[in-house]
This record gives sequence, C-alpha cells and structure tokens, in this order.
Amino acid sequence: MRKVNQILGLVALGLILVSALSYYRASQSAERFERGRKFLPNLNPEEVAAIAIEKGGEALTLERSGEAFTIAEKDGYRARNEEVNRFLKGLLDLSLEKEVGRGEKLAEELEIEPAGEETIAVTLTDTSGKQMVSLRLGKSFEEGGVYAQRLDVDDEMIYLTSSSPGLSTSADVFLKKEIVDVAASEVTRIQGPDFLVEEIFEEIPAAPAGEADSAEPSVPSAPGEGELPAVAEVAAPERISLGLKLAEVPSGKKESSTAIGDLKSALSRLEFTQVYPADAPEVRGLDFQQVLEVALKDTSGYLVATAEKDGTHYLSIQGFSTVDRVEIAPDESEEELKEKADTLSRADEIRNFNAFHGSWVYEIEERFVEKLGLRKADLVEEA
Repeated sequence: MRKVNQILGLVALGLILVSALSYYRASQSAERFERGRKFLPNLNPEEVAAIAIEKGGEALTLERSGEAFTIAEKDGYRARNEEVNRFLKGLLDLSLEKEVGRGEKLAEELEIEPAGEETIAVTLTDTSGKQMVSLRLGKSFEEGGVYAQRLDVDDEMIYLTSSSPGLSTSADVFLKKEIVDVAASEVTRIQGPDFLVEEIFEEIPAAPAGEADSAEPSVPSAPGEGELPAVAEVAAPERISLGLKLAEVPSGKKESSTAIGDLKSALSRLEFTQVYPADAPEVRGLDFQQVLEVALKDTSGYLVATAEKDGTHYLSIQGFSTVDRVEIAPDESEEELKEKADTLSRADEIRNFNAFHGSWVYEIEERFVEKLGLRKADLVEEA
C-alpha cells in the first residue's frame, strides 16, 4: 500500500510539473507576442554602419562614411541621407499583426526561403562589423502587410506585419544627385566663352551730413583768428545694384531678359543622371571645354566644363574662392569678425567640395546643357 501511495505521489507531482510547464510556456508565448508590437524593438539606427539589401538578384550596399552613407555599387558615391533615414525608419515602423507559423514549407509558400522576385533581404551591421539584424520580407498580404522573418534569432517565427514598409532598393533612388544649388540672387558675375555678365551698380551722391536734418538755416560765422573755415562732412555715396547686365551689347541689339535669367539660374538645382569616376572607361578621352565661370556674393564661385559624346552630355565642376586668408584688426566690430569667419568657412567648404567632386564626371540632362551652353548671340535680341 505504501508503494502504491509513493507511485501515486510521483504521478501527481509529475502532473503538477507538466501543468506548470504548460502554463509557463503559454504565458511566455503570450508575453512574446502582442499585436502591434515592433518587429525590431531594440534597433538603434545611430549604431548602423552598413546596410546590405538584396532583391530580385540585385544587391545594394550602403556604408557609413562620417555623417553620411556611400553606395558601394556606385563606386562609393554619396547616398542621400534623407533616403537612408527613410529606409531605416521604414524598418523601425514595422509593427506585427499576428504570428503566422514556422517551417520550411510555410517559408517557401510565403517567399521567405527561397527568396522570390519581390523578397527583400536586409542585413544591418555596426562599426565593428558585427551583425545587428538580418531579416527577410516575403510575400505581401492582400489586405495589407507583408510576411516577415528574422534570421538572426533562434525563434524562426514568421509574422504578418500591420502594413507594408515600401522600402526603396534601387541604387539610383539612394544617389545624392544634386551637385550644387546656387540661387540666381547670389550670382554677381558670369564669364562665358564670348561674353561677360556682371552686376552693375549706380552711385547716388549723398547730401552733406546734417543738411537734411537741419530745421533752420544756419548763419555762418566768421572764423576766429588762426581758425580755418568749417568744412561740411559728406557721407559716402549710396550704391544701388542694377542687377546683372551683359557687357558690350552689339549695336541695334538689347539684352534678352529671359536668356539672362536662364543664365543666372544655370547652377540652380544642378543634378546628374549618372556618375562615373574620373578615370572610368565610359568618360575616358572626353574633350572638356570650360563653359562658365560663375562668381558669387560670398567671394566664392564655380568653374564648369562640359563635353559631349554620342549625344550624351557630361560635366565636370570645381569651386574657387578669392580669399585665402584674412587680416583681423584689434578694433573690428563683432559684425566684421563674423563676416570674416563666414568667408574663411566658405573657403574651407570649397576645398572640401573640390576634394570630392574633382574625382567624378557627371552625365547631365539636355535641360542643363541648354543653359550652360549659352553664347553671346543667345543673350541678345533685336532692340
């Protein structure tokens, strides 16, 4: 009888343990999944040093360089920070709708493994090269969301997300295509192959100091012995800008305001369609000719050269600064010191600009060439 009681006691204990284990697993499962929780709850985008993306057999690799990212498949050219941030935010915003299940058959059905044409694989690594996240986004759900699985964790659960992230995976989307963006109002001088356009000023003489404010006519007094007659102080003449004007307009012609406007905006939102290293075979042997020298109000400017080959237009660009150093006097005002500091800062920007853009040749659209290629005959019309 005693033996039977021992056996019954062991069975009861076993049932209690099984029940407790089942409850623990159920409670853990309930804790593991909560509808609406983030797919990547612990991801810190500031720690991401590289992003590897694969879709439809195409690879894209973004690598952090200082404060920006570069694109390995574009020879290390700069990526748009806004697009990189949008991509990372898309991952961070992924929330889960439900657990779908596990297993090779399910993964194949949902185009997780093997990857389908629309499957997106993403791997994030940190500065030490350590993998932070590895995931795949498979088939889209008809009513919204996408099937997702993390490959860097032991749990092989496939989830349905609450919405589709709409991630960009093309290198062209990530390219920072804007070369420069110079406002027409900042331009003071444009030297072309056969013309000069520069800012013209008109000087308006100022009245003697105090003359305009005098309420009553003053009666001059005779100078005392040994004194010289008082000389009225005259303020410096006022300079008024008349805008950019074409020099040496031919007889019977007048400058075309439309063409001058196009010329002034030639470097406004200047973008490329493709970019090549300066020594790449595609741009080797191009005959570049200097087209424009554009000077700006801040003592800097740009030299632009273009070339054409088989109907395709190419551009190279470099910046210049007319100031190498500045002298600072002890009695200069805070405003004068700030102006000189800005000038030195701009000169440093130009050096960095040349250090980067001097290594590249850009393919540009016809709409930019139409402005950059203007000649003097294009800038005038019948008077």
